[in-house]
Amino acid sequence: MARDMPDSLTPAGDDARRADRVSLDESVTRALAALLDSLTPAQRVAYVLHDVFGVPYATVAGVVGRSTRQTRDLASSARRAIRMPPPTAPGSRDGVVQAFLRAALDRDVAALSGLLAAGVMAVTDRGAAISGAAPVTGIAPVASLIFATIDDLAPVDIRVQSVNGQGGLVVARAGLVVGVICLNVVADRITDVWIVRDPDKLRSWNS
Repeated sequence: MARDMPDSLTPAGDDARRADRVSLDESVTRALAALLDSLTPAQRVAYVLHDVFGVPYATVAGVVGRSTRQTRDLASSARRAIRMPPPTAPGSRDGVVQAFLRAALDRDVAALSGLLAAGVMAVTDRGAAISGAAPVTGIAPVASLIFATIDDLAPVDIRVQSVNGQGGLVVARAGLVVGVICLNVVADRITDVWIVRDPDKLRSWNS
């Protein structure tokens, strides 16, 4: 039952308020620790050093062994992960898509490879005027294509969103959608990846 605020604070009231504040501080500390534990080690280092302690990205890059741009992406992905509620079922489609996003942004080859089916195929559609839309097959080539696509589009914001009824990611830069990635998930593995970068086909996403 809610308590009314006293008209004035007595010493006993001060003690109770201090006890409530200590309890709240402990709860916040536990919640923050849980959020940080949800990040990958590289995300956690980039986020804490830059966002908490103000260490420049160039310096953090030397610590995590990444380029400055990749380090910015790590910190950005950490911020999104902290805001994003964890999937209720890790093996579900949405859980696989979220894990795919984290691995792609963190350039975690092992994690990304573990999400791809043995015969995975990826196709990139950059428009009729640009060649090179031949399918890429196999775990290693598809993983390389994903990393190359993220690097080519960076800096971007990426959100998980259903695409044509399947798992997907929407890639935006300065509020403009510059790419849509559709993932076909079968038995907690990604079997097909469609990357749409054709500006004409992205018009509906920017209307």
